[in-house]
Amino acid sequence: MITPYDAALRLRRREIDDVRISISVEINQMVVIDQQSASIDAAVSEETALAHADPTLSAHSFVARMQSQRELLNRDRSFCDARLAALRAQATEAYGSLRALESVATRHRDDVSRAA
Repeated sequence: MITPYDAALRLRRREIDDVRISISVEINQMVVIDQQSASIDAAVSEETALAHADPTLSAHSFVARMQSQRELLNRDRSFCDARLAALRAQATEAYGSLRALESVATRHRDDVSRAA
């Protein structure tokens, strides 16, 4: 049975789907950032080991540059964390709204059935 709330229900479901996709994108971006951080750590360890093996080599400038890149990645990660928290809050609100609309639509169907 069609209710006056069906259009709103469809909109909420689409909104939840959009938020779900946005959350997946943010999580994937965080995974990429974590992988980049891990590769920086590995490169720093490797270069430091090479520099210790040969006293004529210095890894200070390389390590400083990698630390700078790591700080940028950490900043990007914290931005992703903030966006992810906001998206999760938005999803929670949309889901609660959807459940309320579903409840009202069910009540409407029950009322129409009783009236018939």
